[in-house]
Amino acid sequence: MTVPLVGEIYAGTLGWVDITSDILADRSGGITITRGQRSEGSRVDAGTCSFKLNNRHGKYSPRNPRSTYYGLIGRNTPVRFSLSLWSDTFTRTVAPGGLGTSDSGLVWSVGTPADWSVSGGKGIITFPTPNLTRTAVLLSSTIVDSDQLIDFTIPAVMTGASMVAGVVARYQDISNYYWLRVEFDVLGVVTVKLSKNVAGVATELANSVVSGLTYTAGTTLRFRASTVGTKLAVKTWLASGVEPRDWQLTYSDSSLRQAGLVGIRGWLVAGNTNAPVPTLSFDNHVVRQPRFYGEISSWPSRWDLTGNNVWVPVEASGIMRRLGQGAKPLRSPIYRTLSRYSPTSYWALEDGSRSATAANAITNGLAGKATDVTFSADDSLPGALTTARLDSSSPSLLLTNRATAGATKWSTIFYFKLDALPASNIPLMVLRTTGTAMEMAFFISNTAYEWVGTNYAGATVFSQSTLFGAGASPTNWIAFEVFAEQNGANVDLVINWHAVGSDTFYTIVVGALTYAGSVGNLSSIRFGPTALAPVNIGHVAAYSGEIPFVDTTFRRASNGYLGETAGTRIQRLCDEEGVSADVLPDVDDAQPLGRQKVDPFLTLLSDAASVGGGILYEARADLAISYRTRDSFYNKSTLDLNYANKLISDPFEPVEDDDSTRNDVTVTRDSGSSARVVLDTGPLSVQSPPDGVGVYDESLTLNTYSDDQNADQAGWRVRLGTVDEARYPKVRINLLSSAWTSDLVLTRKAIALDSGDLLTISNLPTWLPPGPVSLMVRGYTERLGNFGWDITWVATPGSVWTVAEADSNTRVDHDSAVINGAVTSSGTTLSVSVPWTTNVADMPFDIIVGGERMTVTGVGPAIGGAQALTVIRSVNGITKSHSAGTAVNVAEPAYVPL
Repeated sequence: MTVPLVGEIYAGTLGWVDITSDILADRSGGITITRGQRSEGSRVDAGTCSFKLNNRHGKYSPRNPRSTYYGLIGRNTPVRFSLSLWSDTFTRTVAPGGLGTSDSGLVWSVGTPADWSVSGGKGIITFPTPNLTRTAVLLSSTIVDSDQLIDFTIPAVMTGASMVAGVVARYQDISNYYWLRVEFDVLGVVTVKLSKNVAGVATELANSVVSGLTYTAGTTLRFRASTVGTKLAVKTWLASGVEPRDWQLTYSDSSLRQAGLVGIRGWLVAGNTNAPVPTLSFDNHVVRQPRFYGEISSWPSRWDLTGNNVWVPVEASGIMRRLGQGAKPLRSPIYRTLSRYSPTSYWALEDGSRSATAANAITNGLAGKATDVTFSADDSLPGALTTARLDSSSPSLLLTNRATAGATKWSTIFYFKLDALPASNIPLMVLRTTGTAMEMAFFISNTAYEWVGTNYAGATVFSQSTLFGAGASPTNWIAFEVFAEQNGANVDLVINWHAVGSDTFYTIVVGALTYAGSVGNLSSIRFGPTALAPVNIGHVAAYSGEIPFVDTTFRRASNGYLGETAGTRIQRLCDEEGVSADVLPDVDDAQPLGRQKVDPFLTLLSDAASVGGGILYEARADLAISYRTRDSFYNKSTLDLNYANKLISDPFEPVEDDDSTRNDVTVTRDSGSSARVVLDTGPLSVQSPPDGVGVYDESLTLNTYSDDQNADQAGWRVRLGTVDEARYPKVRINLLSSAWTSDLVLTRKAIALDSGDLLTISNLPTWLPPGPVSLMVRGYTERLGNFGWDITWVATPGSVWTVAEADSNTRVDHDSAVINGAVTSSGTTLSVSVPWTTNVADMPFDIIVGGERMTVTGVGPAIGGAQALTVIRSVNGITKSHSAGTAVNVAEPAYVPL
């Protein structure tokens, strides 16, 4: 069997170009893909894909002007690999009554045969009337991850209502499938859409108008639809053009994770008035299974002395490689938020402790003049790195703003916090403008804020005082916004403030501070120089308009995104950095994070994942970051492999060592307290052998939200580090062996496994502990070529992810149950030392006694603390007698999750 590998590079104006014929895939070559973790316990590195390209023609020398790709390839050229599974060019004739058999030998199954036909080299859907959908699926195309391509031809511009054409994926039945499609509306507009149908309920997930693309009568569009993991993606383009590099619409959904069929679906929407009723034509249907997406950073030329053998050894990498190259720390959340709105001047006041002036973040902006100001004096403002402090008898911080021509409005924002309330009314800061209110002074008393505006003659233009507001005392961090706008002959002044971390905003509204005159420019902002209670100042910015201050996004940034979950933080950071992200299945997992720190992008993602307990990795079919939340692993099993069917290849060796053992864990919250959890009893406890294994301790610092999380985090890590079973760190499958080539459905399910998926291996040989063994895939290496195709999974114990769950068949183990008397090898009644259950609905369930697995089918009443269990013996093939005092445990016990 030859592996049906397809390789493509994105060559600029040429679009995606097939390079399959140039890949050296003989016995000396092929491609090797590595994704996820390389070994147990390691952090995820960038994925890689190494291969060789035949370069005798010089095509793959980027600086060679003779190359077809000259000027089109170079550093970070996108590359993708997939397996070609099925195709259909419809070069046959099938009278109305179906689509017949595809070029790949799979039969099309259609719901209404009379409305389907093949003619003129195209498949055709005939709609008897509007408001009808028609679906055809390829029988035996059972697959989890798919990438489908197809051409759609529209006979006329729609009138009255649209025509919709697309493909289905993971099709279980008429009530459960994904529909990825393109809509042709009555204005010639083309819109891509994603939807799902689950248990008969249809839900549109997302839609997007395709910019710059329209259709006319007879237009043929090429459509591509991907369903990989939980990510759905689509794009469409003129069949006469080139495929765009990026997806036009993506969405993450975990509703349908199981394998299903692929196929075609069309819809003539109710209200369509085209005459005659239009038909939908389609052609060139291709189904692939994606294996890798990355970037080629270099194209090194190699050749032998004869010049007959010329090649380019390529190593493409996932997006983490580029994101990690010389990555500087991301600025603080407040900085990233305030700088987004194009300030005219911005003094972040995050300067180093030896600074003499306040740096302006605006190019050619004026630095702030500081007298008796201590920089980097305080780090308690959650969304800031540090703040400045004014605490002498006459400190001064003068910030000068450049004028904006024709200004009709301006705003400023600043943060402050007093050590203590003043005994009397004192000025904190003064704004100077070129308008009627030349000076706007901000005063603070022990109960209220006050704003007073005066003109050039010193006369009062406006004056307004207001109580702090509940929870907004200046002994907390307070964020203030002042917005001034010309309104005819008047100036409207609006002042907003809130305590950082609070959901409540306070406002002095338009009207209360309206005055006659001109708004002018904001020319300077000055803190001091009058004597103040010590005050911390942070992030002072000026704008030529209003910014969305009274806004949830702003509030969360000010608070450093305290309490944000790992999935939410990873998704938000990726959105802010313009990096495609796929967080599944739900961003709102249970472990909240502390404030966002000033660290490199990938460090922030990794730290969030460490608290959340999920897995951070790269997408398989896109240049994107993926994150699987911890709770997506609980009580899940993706695939079962039967060892007896020769599905497992060497090496497959149990490891009994202490590499991952951790039975004494201390977790410290970053800048907070700590908690320690120790496993005191059991075979992997801190007790000396043979009662335990001794102390294996670990101490780590996590960016958790509260100290209350420390004990749970430490306890979960003790649980992960004390799984009492053999480890199988490497599991290899040979996909060209007869065991796999004879079951292609199982093959497609196996190669869809990705980081975080769980599998079981059953029917283990007699020289191994009886199974099944449960494993979690953390990463893998895949080798594909004309003479070999194998995958080696990096695995960790999967049993730890069986957790207690309400209203499920998961069971928590007894701590100290033993049998009261000896049991022969054939006895079917056990007397156990503690009661288990009398609920018939709880049965059957399996227990382990001395390594023998038994199924409990009935229980007697608890008498004197003991209880009789009726059991079926030797469920795992072990037959033996057991002495009194032998421990009785649940076969697959559930534990309390993090």
